[in-house]
Amino acid sequence: MRTATLRTMAVAAIVGTAVFISGPAAAQQICGPRAEMLAKLSQYAESPVAVGLDRAGRLLEVLATPTGSTWTIIVTSANGTSCLVMNGESWQPREAPPGKMGHEL
Repeated sequence: MRTATLRTMAVAAIVGTAVFISGPAAAQQICGPRAEMLAKLSQYAESPVAVGLDRAGRLLEVLATPTGSTWTIIVTSANGTSCLVMNGESWQPREAPPGKMGHEL
C-alpha cells in the first residue's frame, strides 16, 4: 500500500492540496480540476477502466494501470472539480453477466 500512499501524496502536490497522513485509515480530501487529476494519474500509467453516474449527476471513475497493479477512484462534480475518493493496489476487473447493466447487476 506504500505505492498508493506515495501516489496520493504526488497527486495532492500537483493540485496544490495538503495531505495529512496519520495512519492507514487517515482521511484525505484531495480535489482539483479533472484534467489535472487525470494528467497526474496518467503519469502512473492509470487510465479509466470503469465509469458511472450517481443520482446527483456526479461522474465516478475508476482508473487503473494496464496490469491492475494500482488503481484510483475519483468523483467529478458538474463544475469539473474531481476529488480522489480512494486508491489501492491489485485491481481485478470483473465481467458483467450477459444482458445485465446498471441496477440489474
